[in-house]
Amino acid sequence: HMVKDHTALDKDAQSWAKKNNVTIGAPPQDDAHQGEMQKMQDLKQRLQTLSGAEFDKTYMQAMAEDHAADLKKVQTFGQQTTDKSLLKLLGKAEKVIASHKKEADRLVEKLGATASR
Repeated sequence: HMVKDHTALDKDAQSWAKKNNVTIGAPPQDDAHQGEMQKMQDLKQRLQTLSGAEFDKTYMQAMAEDHAADLKKVQTFGQQTTDKSLLKLLGKAEKVIASHKKEADRLVEKLGATASR
């Protein structure tokens, strides 16, 4: 479900960019991006050592935290533009990400884990 939704959002972003003559480039190679990449690599390595309930808890905590951060980014972008077509795209993304965050939070609670937000 998550892969399907994220793939659809990516297609929508690519379509919007093409229609609006915007090039979507690689992320900046700054300290913030490098920090995010390292965090993802650390999570991947940690998940490879886990199984069962511990894997589920760790994975869902990461998904809850990641979707919370992504939701804040999308909301910030929405506050920084007046372009109606971009606002529409961001609104759709916000709905999808909020839904995923809600589901991740529900699963974190069900698994008895605590996600920081």
